[in-house]
Amino acid sequence: MSGSDVGAFTLSESRLKAIKLPVDDLIIYQDMRYQPVTTASAELVGAALEHHTIQDLNVLELGSGCGAVSIMLGLKRPNWRITALEIQKEEVMLSRDNALRCGLQIEFIEADLRSWLAPAKYDLIISNPPWQPVESGRSSPIISRAIGRQELSCTIDDLMDCISRNLAPDGEAILIYPKDRDKAVLEAVAKSSLDKFETCISRDTYKYLIYRIRHRG
Repeated sequence: MSGSDVGAFTLSESRLKAIKLPVDDLIIYQDMRYQPVTTASAELVGAALEHHTIQDLNVLELGSGCGAVSIMLGLKRPNWRITALEIQKEEVMLSRDNALRCGLQIEFIEADLRSWLAPAKYDLIISNPPWQPVESGRSSPIISRAIGRQELSCTIDDLMDCISRNLAPDGEAILIYPKDRDKAVLEAVAKSSLDKFETCISRDTYKYLIYRIRHRG
């Protein structure tokens, strides 16, 4: 898809909302039937860029939504080989379209991280996962949005298991969660084969905790 065909999927959908990226005034779209992009996406991108300046990395995003995080990383680190996993088919389609708009080659895969195994390990795994435990807080009546908000298809334990399977021996995972999930995150890490080696407070909003995780030992 190129030229006037780029973005044909998104432009035909009145339910989409434009997002202006802070790189060359590029535009991508989010589907408002799904969990919208929040400030946590920018915080996660900032943490990944700050801690990883190497230009040659294999990177995996878990739960990529409309592709905003992977696309921002691709624009800032054009030599990174980025794969992004998302369970909801239309979000994958939209992500691919958004990447084409930005001239990027990112592999967006429709898959369930609870069982997915990559053919090769990743140097860096990043995720802004669903945060809200099922049946706690205010849930969305729109199931596609609820999947991105609640732990319906991805608990913290599921995330740790996926990272354990797919992270290279000397690799790193960077995750972002709200502060009130800190105890649950640390408990899940302790039960896994992983080790948390740094926790940072998000710099712009101070609402989130960013975890840097690696294999234990």
